[in-house]
Amino acid sequence: MQNTTQAFSFTGAGAPQLYARGGSGLVTGAVLERCPELTVPELGASFVVPWWCGPGILGVPDANADGTCMRPTPGTELPDGAGRTLPLWFRTDTGPGCFAVTAELFAERPCADALLFVSRRRLAWRGALQAGQSVTVTALCDVSPIYAAGSLCKVESVDVALVGDGVRLRGVTVAPADVPRLCLMGDSTVTDQNSPVPYAPGACYAGWGQMMPLYVGAQYCVSNHAHSGLSTETFRNEGHYENLCALLRPGDMVLIQFGHNDQKWKHLAADTGYRANLLRYLDELRVLGAAPVLVTPLARNTWKDAQTYNDLLADNARVVLELAAQESLPAVDLHAWMMRGIQADGMDASRRWYHPCDYTHLNDFGAYRVAGFVAGELRRLGLLDGARPWPAEWAPCGPMEVLEPPQDWEQRGLVRPESDKPLVDYGMIAEFPWPIQ
Repeated sequence: MQNTTQAFSFTGAGAPQLYARGGSGLVTGAVLERCPELTVPELGASFVVPWWCGPGILGVPDANADGTCMRPTPGTELPDGAGRTLPLWFRTDTGPGCFAVTAELFAERPCADALLFVSRRRLAWRGALQAGQSVTVTALCDVSPIYAAGSLCKVESVDVALVGDGVRLRGVTVAPADVPRLCLMGDSTVTDQNSPVPYAPGACYAGWGQMMPLYVGAQYCVSNHAHSGLSTETFRNEGHYENLCALLRPGDMVLIQFGHNDQKWKHLAADTGYRANLLRYLDELRVLGAAPVLVTPLARNTWKDAQTYNDLLADNARVVLELAAQESLPAVDLHAWMMRGIQADGMDASRRWYHPCDYTHLNDFGAYRVAGFVAGELRRLGLLDGARPWPAEWAPCGPMEVLEPPQDWEQRGLVRPESDKPLVDYGMIAEFPWPIQ
């Protein structure tokens, strides 16, 4: 295991260096077979192999004096490959902590949109490159325990993923960084979602929290503790809150957004359990010296009919704003902002910001846009540095359809896993269905 007080580096030029436990290198299909824990999205870079593909879909490294990129594995056909890109995945074992990651990129041909992700697919940089252009990117990466498959797991590695047609990774340097954390509490609309390989930003799930590193820059190291399915109650009861509090230091900021799952349970109704749980978090976080910021829940793209928007989260948003006023705390009204945009665009046009299979969860374009709003509000409130350049807008483009298995998958002897289904979505409903308890 690398010492967390030590800086270490990787060069992408020359013979490809593959990852092995305790070291540094590229993650390929062969590495996944040796290290199956990396197939758990929470424990890797959140790029996952579709269940009907073999690990060879990750491609093979192509290295030269200008760095390394990924090429399709000979004999492996990319599923619906047009407009989708193979990520280059680099991993190094570091131990826990906050780290400054410096990556040098080189474009062997023009690339309109190159992306650099750190940790669990958290966006650190996005930009266009001209042929022959190199750029050095520095980003902060949080390495801390995470809940995966219901258990608290140690995470002691930095993951870096480069996406960009014709862009090579020349090198990576990782060094410890002493910076405050921006911690996130929330549900599936905030969490670090995964993407199938090959990658298309319009056809994967994304939480807005995983786009925040791009906007906060070097001021905070983003530590995302949101998970799918969580409510104000289960975030505490399942151990996520205790895990977050163990990392907190005075001066850390904590963004809190819940509501989508609370409203499924009568005892967590907005004016009762939901309000009480949020207030308890606020009291405890302030005692720890952290700075809590409330965020109203992301609005769904839900309609009673094509002309009438159906606001399922109005009461939760109201309670968040009431608590912020009562406790003299800052709040970001994401719900109202998103709802205005949905209503202005209309039901069909708004779908370009959401995952193709539902009306609740964002794709990368939507998460990028929402994170920009949240960060902009933090900036307006004086909680983020206003001096650094603001990232450019990202208009939806490219494939907007999810990857589908081949029609003859059963004849091939493939087994479809239970997890191969969209996240829970409530779509076009007039009333929220209280579950039978």
